[in-house]
Amino acid sequence: MNLNRRSFLRVSTLASGALTLRLYVPQTQAQAPKKADLKPSAFIINTSRGPIIDEAALLAALRDKKIAGAGLDTFDVEPLPLDHPLRKMDNVVITPHLGYVSTQNYRHYFSGVVEDIRGFLDGKPVRVMT
Repeated sequence: MNLNRRSFLRVSTLASGALTLRLYVPQTQAQAPKKADLKPSAFIINTSRGPIIDEAALLAALRDKKIAGAGLDTFDVEPLPLDHPLRKMDNVVITPHLGYVSTQNYRHYFSGVVEDIRGFLDGKPVRVMT
């Protein structure tokens, strides 16, 4: 597939041939492709926002082996209830919405906070949102 800056593909087109579909989008920008678009050998990984995936459809796809599995860091309801079906599935890996936790991310985040505070105190704010 030859992609350049002017090429646009539907997510479902990319998903239909994917072995792994990883979602990193704000909830307001996108929805995941229909689970039927994925190969039975595919894995879906969501570390964005739980509601971008139809949870009932995901549960059905996992239960019926329409996809191979899922890695989930975020859910419709957080924390994920102890009796939730996702907790009992052998083709699901779940984490408590901490997929971003790493030394490198903390260094980047906190250095940005320090820069924001210094800019504000100096009367030269950075990353101003309008």
